[in-house]
Amino acid sequence: MNARITVIAGCKGQSRPLSNCLQKAEYEVVELCPSPRVEEAVRASAPDMVIYECGYPEHFDESAIINISRAVDVPLFALGANHDENFVVTILRSGADGCLCEPFTDSELLAYVEAHLRRHWSWGNHSRDLTGNELFINTLSCSVIVGYKIIKLTPTEYRLLARLAEGNGNVVTREELSSYVWGRQNRDVSPNAISLYISHLRKKLEPDPRNPRCIKTKWGTGYYMGWDVRRV
Repeated sequence: MNARITVIAGCKGQSRPLSNCLQKAEYEVVELCPSPRVEEAVRASAPDMVIYECGYPEHFDESAIINISRAVDVPLFALGANHDENFVVTILRSGADGCLCEPFTDSELLAYVEAHLRRHWSWGNHSRDLTGNELFINTLSCSVIVGYKIIKLTPTEYRLLARLAEGNGNVVTREELSSYVWGRQNRDVSPNAISLYISHLRKKLEPDPRNPRCIKTKWGTGYYMGWDVRRV
């Protein structure tokens, strides 16, 4: 499961293109309409990021940005229908972390989202209470975040964990893992290599490696993820 992004627009229909873009990138989207107490709805949505579609500068509600930035400690940025220097300056001084004005492509928008989420989580400021049943994979640094701790992985450990994460809780066989990590034609890999690297991962990720809850074993078959996985 990926990050949850709360999108605020003039009406739910207006936010649909943005929501579609985010959902195609496998983000969870919550759509809200502006209201006098929109910050309360934002807080209740427990977001990892907030995007406010301001539209044209004359329709911008400065107080909404101020109140949202005070209500949640997550990245907040605004989208504008066109570039206006005063609009951008006001947005940023009101508490937003960034402002993106049209024209921009879906790729630019998603890169913007990824960068803000990556920076936020890397600083250990994730707003949810992490109770040890979920982890966050940073695809650029080959690291994971468990609780508020950043854990570096070797390239092999990262590939192994990434393949398990792709299983979404389903069992991945030892043969599939070996093929994914080392390739189908690599016959020099020890039969115990998967078990060894799983042991390394458990020592790094599990509160108690002897009683694993993150990476679980399906005896005689393979392994599967017992925690939710999010990518940043």
